[in-house]
Amino acid sequence: MIRLTRLDNSKFIVNCDLIEFIEEGHNTIITLRTNKKIHVKENVDDVLSKIISYKQMCFSRPYYTDNDKIIINSNISDTIDDNNLNSNKDIIDIEKKEDE
Repeated sequence: MIRLTRLDNSKFIVNCDLIEFIEEGHNTIITLRTNKKIHVKENVDDVLSKIISYKQMCFSRPYYTDNDKIIINSNISDTIDDNNLNSNKDIIDIEKKEDE
């Protein structure tokens, strides 16, 4: 889901998986798979950037450091700590697992 702006300055969120075409002209026209057309203020590069950022966030994995810590992707607002959500921490400890 990405947040975009209609020509009348109203904000809306669209499911980027439903986007079939993005046309650049006087304004940007997004065509959905349903053939609905949406005129937006953002240019094509901005829309593509938002789609890429969203997809990266969806498919990213935590990064494991050598210090047995997990660094959660900075785009994700919450991290898991002792089975509770804690938005104040970016790094959490994990137990080191020995290879057998």
